[in-house]
Amino acid sequence: MKRNSIMLRNLLLVNCFIFFTSIIQAQGQNLMIVNDATGFPDSTVVIDVEIQNEVPYLSFQFEMLLPEGFSYVMNSVSIYPPNPDIHLIANVLPGSQTLRVMGISLNPPVSDWVTVSFTLNTPSYTGTFPLNLLSAIFSTIDGLVNAGIIN
Repeated sequence: MKRNSIMLRNLLLVNCFIFFTSIIQAQGQNLMIVNDATGFPDSTVVIDVEIQNEVPYLSFQFEMLLPEGFSYVMNSVSIYPPNPDIHLIANVLPGSQTLRVMGISLNPPVSDWVTVSFTLNTPSYTGTFPLNLLSAIFSTIDGLVNAGIIN
């Protein structure tokens, strides 16, 4: 009898685990992907951040630490494919090398995969520079969701 009770309890735990895991997987995940920057000295380089979403969102925000010698070109942020319903704001936080980019949809949630692009001035030397997202957040109908980051 005790053995059946233990088996029943273990079976119940396994079923609960499978149930909750399937709920988490059904929610999907939103990703932001950025690659390293390679540029010529004293030039500009266009950086693309791919947004792959499984869950429709109302807004997004990400922060990126700019490598030494790089600077953001004001008003250079854009989105592809063009979407007049998504308004973009980008700026370097005061006293830092952290670029913050925000996108806000004024209409229904965005379900398309998009690419956010912006331009950076390069330093006076050539090279390949790692670009890393510090944070990535989506605002959905259900609340805030941390995005998966692929640097």
